Amino acid sequence: MSIMKRLGLAAVAVGLMLGAARETRAGLVLYTFEAPRFTVGQAIPMVNVAPNSGDPSFLASFTSPTLGPVFRISPFQPNGLFSGNSLFEPTGFAGNTLTITLNQPITSLSLVFATNGAGSISLSSAAGGVTVTSTPQLGGSQFAGGTLNFTGSTAFSSFSLTEVAPTGGLVTEFAIDNLAMNSATVPEPSSLALSGVAGLVGLGYARARRQRATA
Repeated sequence: MSIMKRLGLAAVAVGLMLGAARETRAGLVLYTFEAPRFTVGQAIPMVNVAPNSGDPSFLASFTSPTLGPVFRISPFQPNGLFSGNSLFEPTGFAGNTLTITLNQPITSLSLVFATNGAGSISLSSAAGGVTVTSTPQLGGSQFAGGTLNFTGSTAFSSFSLTEVAPTGGLVTEFAIDNLAMNSATVPEPSSLALSGVAGLVGLGYARARRQRATA
């Protein structure tokens, strides 16, 4: 077999390996706040918790800059959008903000939420934000609520959720559940090494062509 053919086959093989390696840390992770990752009654701060479903190396920390250990894991189901446990803030204090910090960047997220009456949930991050107004919901305790979806302008690794009271109204309890996040594609070290190999193969292929052309 000629050198050029061997180099061509090597380039194809490396390309296939690169395609597989690049995706090893991308994908969907889901926090349902169920055991064994979470325990009923567990309160924030909850630090470096792996998801209920998805890459176990993905970690999230749940804290509140304003309230301390008020958000907690609860079996309470405020409306029909919820199932099993939720992350619930039962006090209704003003400024009840939940901050979620991640060890890997994400590109988008979705979650269901509930507020005890009219209100909205506001998401803020370095990649933008969104506010979603609660609407009437059936099931559970019939709290108002909805689904929040957000895609950042760039990848981001931290975001905050704050309940916003209606005009003239009061901040009430709120809860979230089924937090799904799409992690950004990050090449593994093995993928970076393969990139170097691919570059060397390409250089060798080009050199062999030049030598053949001048022979």
